[in-house]
Amino acid sequence: MTLAADKTVEVRGEDSFDLAAMHAWLAGQVPGGARPVFRFHEGQTDNPALKDLWRFVGYLDGRCRRISGGGHA
Repeated sequence: MTLAADKTVEVRGEDSFDLAAMHAWLAGQVPGGARPVFRFHEGQTDNPALKDLWRFVGYLDGRCRRISGGGHA
């Protein structure tokens, strides 16, 4: 996993995420912080904007666990 000077994260060529764009997207799409994301996870909302965010968070969690050796993901 590398963090480029332009704040793009690239994971061994699999995917890349523009952190600045993700931050701006979060600020515009998810008022109230992380709580709406967990509402999506718990099935309390079907907001499509949160689906992509939940997948992104899950992806990062899995990558971090693999890198740290802290679990199977």
